[in-house]
Amino acid sequence: MAISNNSIDYFYTLFDKKHKPLIVGIRTADRNIITPLYIPGRSIYDITQSIKKHVQWFERSLLNGRTIVTNDFKSILNGFKFELHKEKLSVFDIFDPLPKISNTFEELSNIVNSKLLEMQKCTLYKWQNIIANASIVYESLERQGILVGGLHQYPKWSQHTFTGRSKNIGFNLQGTSADDDISDPSGNQFDLFVNFDWRAADIRIAAILSGDKILSQMSIESDPYMKLSEILDLPRSECKTMLLRAINAIDIDNPIFQIFPTMKEWMILNKSKLDNGEAVSSILGRKFFNAEKPRSAFNATMQGSIAQAMQLTIRKVWELDFRLLVETHDSITIACNKNSLKYVIQTITNIMCRPFFGILNSNPVFPVRVNIGKRWCQWKPFRLYYDVDRFQSI
Repeated sequence: MAISNNSIDYFYTLFDKKHKPLIVGIRTADRNIITPLYIPGRSIYDITQSIKKHVQWFERSLLNGRTIVTNDFKSILNGFKFELHKEKLSVFDIFDPLPKISNTFEELSNIVNSKLLEMQKCTLYKWQNIIANASIVYESLERQGILVGGLHQYPKWSQHTFTGRSKNIGFNLQGTSADDDISDPSGNQFDLFVNFDWRAADIRIAAILSGDKILSQMSIESDPYMKLSEILDLPRSECKTMLLRAINAIDIDNPIFQIFPTMKEWMILNKSKLDNGEAVSSILGRKFFNAEKPRSAFNATMQGSIAQAMQLTIRKVWELDFRLLVETHDSITIACNKNSLKYVIQTITNIMCRPFFGILNSNPVFPVRVNIGKRWCQWKPFRLYYDVDRFQSI
């Protein structure tokens, strides 16, 4: 899924601790433009004019279909207060880690110039475009905020994690419970919350990545842990712990893999790659490598794949103007009124049951639980969707 990088503009920004852009670098057709912004000695007028020019260039290039590579797209959206567009943008986020900030403009300029040259050598991948377009959604969530006890809070969202999964910084909306009084700032007291949750997402993605037909069948047609409970004659909770631990620890000698021989072969192959210093990959080809903690890299292939499924999901949901409030790795929560409930459920389950539609030729199915509640996290089970129009009440 590598993308050709011809006719591309590169946009690199250094930020200070207060998230003000210090220096912007643009490289286009072998021409570098390095601009200082919030540097001592610059007037507010000069800063404002420079930012205005960069914003105009950036938005004009994106909306005209130009491809832009950035080092941190969400930070750029936030730092320059870009408008959040519903159009899919040809932007690739290479997630280049920010260097330590130096003291002089000359040093900063040299850093930016070298980074622009490095970026030109990068191979571009589809997942980098997906994560950049999802960044717009996280920025939108950050700007809209949430009501907590009637007071407006603005959770910060970050994608700077090893796996690519999002995390909240500051107020942890992802970690709230039924004890929290959460509501939609644009809603009213009669709204309902609808929670969409992938069932056993870790096991489902492990089945897809490994190609294990037995595990795949179990993860599509039934609760895989309950099915395992029936096979082993053990409590479901014990089976869940046993299977997840065996996979996460790459415990290829665990007897449980006698039931899943193809899964075992896949784990042996990945363990061999990591032992030989090679990288392992997510479903969309994002490579993970960790010589000191190979198990972390192996687990990242699964967690990173789920993250990519979620990035695709929230982007589609956001484009359709549903009132997305939060994603919590395997689930999303929407606010809606009763009149639109049926449409919301049908549309979003269609998206979540087939998150890789149009991206992967295989288009794998992900079963989805739908829960409804009048209050936050006080969900009542509604339906389990095995696929787009195949469900049962729960």
